[in-house]
Amino acid sequence: MDFKCLKDKVKKSINTSSCYLSSFISRSNKTILFGGWFGNRFADNSKALFLFMSQNKEELGLRNVIFTTNNSKICNRLKILGYHAVLTKTALSFKYHLTAGYHIVDMGGKDLLRITSCNAVRVNLWHGFPLKKIGYYATNPSFSLQEAIEYNNQREEIGFWNKVYNLVISEKHKELQQHAFGLPDEQMILGLYPRIAYMLGIIDKFYLKTEDKAKNRIEDLLNKNKKIIGYFPTFRDNTEMNKKCADLPNEIYNFLDDNDAYLITKMHFASDIQLDKYNERIINLTPESDVYNFLNYLDVLITDYSSIYFDFLIFDKPIIYYNFDLDYYKNEDRGFLIDYDLYAPGDKAKTVSEVKTALTAAVTNPEEYVNKYENSYEETRKLTNMYLSQYTHENMIQLCNRILSIRI
Repeated sequence: MDFKCLKDKVKKSINTSSCYLSSFISRSNKTILFGGWFGNRFADNSKALFLFMSQNKEELGLRNVIFTTNNSKICNRLKILGYHAVLTKTALSFKYHLTAGYHIVDMGGKDLLRITSCNAVRVNLWHGFPLKKIGYYATNPSFSLQEAIEYNNQREEIGFWNKVYNLVISEKHKELQQHAFGLPDEQMILGLYPRIAYMLGIIDKFYLKTEDKAKNRIEDLLNKNKKIIGYFPTFRDNTEMNKKCADLPNEIYNFLDDNDAYLITKMHFASDIQLDKYNERIINLTPESDVYNFLNYLDVLITDYSSIYFDFLIFDKPIIYYNFDLDYYKNEDRGFLIDYDLYAPGDKAKTVSEVKTALTAAVTNPEEYVNKYENSYEETRKLTNMYLSQYTHENMIQLCNRILSIRI
């Protein structure tokens, strides 16, 4: 028996035992359990939808909306501010895992105790529109959609987290996510990204203590009419490339100084690179920080292949792409699912010098910069359904009701 076959047998045995035991426990469709990023963060879509459901619990007819986390600081902060949170590896958490009708995550089953998920409605909000290859596009690139679905159905994952309902924000997004994860039509939820509603203020904001200092400093700078630039690169599989991304803030320091501008930055959570927290013109957000607490402050965004730029489209502001490793990324790392030239509206800079040139144009005359890429902005909005008019309280309620109507 090969190792993969043995693993599948073990997973199947775990699922069978877990489902049998949980069949004696009643789940409530009025109890919703959230987790995020392997239990280590409170950010992104899980955070936003948890906050919205908590803040609108009565309108949605819910009894318990709970966030489970491995991080005691996150748990305590949520409790202090009146939210329902539990530490994952506790008896109380185990009780909620077994009785919640819905398990909602933004990465996968490991965001919570996946062994308890077999009889719950499993929803993955995911964490971005896929510019780069993910799922079966990366591991089994020759699969057709039907082959991806069949292959996924044959797999055995603990808690059945390969068989989930998946949130998407446009028809193209649905097509890409479906193929990437081998999911049939009936398991795709077409709706809004909660983190955009959060960013726009439709959901009341929540800040960790470690985010307060950055927030206060940025707001002070804005009151003094300073320019705020954001730099948020994506994760690379290559460690050296991640390190090169981390060099840019210091490499453009002179530009910041000469233009009386300030930079907010954060390396991708998965890159395991931490920068010094503060200096005169660079605000390095802590690893646990939620960038969606800060995007609305930006005058200009610098990124590369991160899906964050799709979200930033909502503000109609300049975007610059620092793609020093474009050929490598395209051919040897992740590669792309869509046309990067067409659907990434803004200057593409391969060198630090080109980044500075693009920044000069974007900071000096942002309207002219955006207008130069008007067609690309509009085509990218169509692709992602990233229109301000979509994001209302009523549409968020509709999304929640769509999820809450799902039954196993």
